[in-house]
Amino acid sequence: MHKHRRFTYLDFRWDIFLKLYEMKSFSNVGHSFEVSQAAISKAIAQLESELGITLFDRRICLLLQQKKQHY
Repeated sequence: MHKHRRFTYLDFRWDIFLKLYEMKSFSNVGHSFEVSQAAISKAIAQLESELGITLFDRRICLLLQQKKQHY
C-alpha cells in the first residue's frame, strides 16, 4: 500500500524559502503565493527560529529589490 505524504505547514515554509531565494523579494513572493508580505516574513521568521539560524538578511533583500527597480 502506497502511503500519501501529508502536506504540512513546514513544507509550505520551505516552498516559501525556495521562492524567496529565487525572487529575493518578500512582497513578490507574497504575490506569488497570494498572501501578504507580512505572512511571508512571519513564515520565514518561524522557520529561522526553529532552525536557530538566519536564512535571509532582510536588508539585503530590500536592497536587491530596490536595485532591480532602478534598472
